[in-house]
Amino acid sequence: YTTALGTADLGSGEDAQVEDGVRIGSVTKTFIATLVLQGADQGSVDLDTPVAEYLPELSEAYPDIGKVTVRQLLAMQSGLPDFEAAVTGSAALDNDFSTKTWTAQELIDTAMQSGEVKPAGQTPAEYSNTNYIVLGELLEAVTDEELPDLVTSELLDPFGLSRTDYPPADDTALAAPFLRGYVTASGVEPLTAAGGTLEPNTDVTDWTASWGGAAGIMSSALEDLATWAGTDFGSALLPESLQQERTEFEPLAEQEPLVEYGLGLMQIGSWVGHQGGIPGWTTLAMRDSDSGAIVVLAINSSGDVAALDQLVLLDQLYPDTTGLAEAIDAG
Repeated sequence: YTTALGTADLGSGEDAQVEDGVRIGSVTKTFIATLVLQGADQGSVDLDTPVAEYLPELSEAYPDIGKVTVRQLLAMQSGLPDFEAAVTGSAALDNDFSTKTWTAQELIDTAMQSGEVKPAGQTPAEYSNTNYIVLGELLEAVTDEELPDLVTSELLDPFGLSRTDYPPADDTALAAPFLRGYVTASGVEPLTAAGGTLEPNTDVTDWTASWGGAAGIMSSALEDLATWAGTDFGSALLPESLQQERTEFEPLAEQEPLVEYGLGLMQIGSWVGHQGGIPGWTTLAMRDSDSGAIVVLAINSSGDVAALDQLVLLDQLYPDTTGLAEAIDAG
C-alpha cells in the first residue's frame, strides 16, 4: 500500500506523489554501518580495534577519538560529543550556513570543541552524529575511495536503488521529482537555539546537507527505502554472525524505554530500522522483526513533532508493536 498526501511545493501548490524524493537524514547511517560491517567480514576492519589504527593523524589530534573502537562508534557508545546542536543552532544567525560546504574535519573539530567527552563503552548509549562522521573517514582510509563512489558501487548499484544518492558535499540538488523541504513551526525551535529567528514554513530545499556527511547527507524515495529495508538494511550481505552482532541492541539515553540501538540500527518495539531528520524532512524506514512488514514514511517538515507523528502513525497501523503507549505511560 502506498499513498501520498498533502503538498510537495507550497509555492505552486503541487500535490505530493509517492515517487517524490526526500533527504533521509540519519537513515544514511544504515548504509555507512553496512559498509563498515562488510569491511569487518572482508578483514579490512576489526570492530574491536581502536580508531587510532585506521586514522592515526586524527587520533594524534584527538586522543579521545583514537581510543574508541569501531564497534563503539557503530553502537553510539563512544562517548564523543555530538556536533549537531552547535552546527544547526547557527542556522538562524549565519547567512552562510545554508550554502557552506562542511568538511568531515570541520564537523569533528566542532564536536570536540563544543562538548564533553564521556567514557566509552557505557550504557545506555548516547546518540552522537560524530560517530558516523568518524566512520566515514575510516571507510575512506581503508578503501582509498570517496564515500559517494563507495556507497554507489557497493550498495546502491547492487540493489538497484536508482532513486537513492550519496551526493558530493557541495551538491545541494535533489533528483526530480522531489518534495520541497520546509522548516515548519515544529522545526523552528531547534534551529533558533542560538538566539536568532527563522520564520515557520521556510523553504530549505536548497540548503546544504554537507553538515550531515556520513551521518545524514543521503537522499532517497519511498520505493528504494522499502527495498533497502527488505534487505534488512544491507544485513543480507553479511554472514549470520555479523547479522546477529548488528542486532544486539542497548537502550538509547534520553529515548528510553522506547528506542534501543545496535550497530547502525534502531529498535523500536518489534521494529528495526532507522529514523532520519534533517532540516526540511523527517523520514522513517522500519521492518517488523516478527511479521516482516515494512513501513516507510516521509514528511517534508522537520522537528520533534514530525518524528513523533510518524511513530504514532506506525503504532496506529500496527497496534501494540512499538511500545509507544508504554513509553508515554512511563513519562
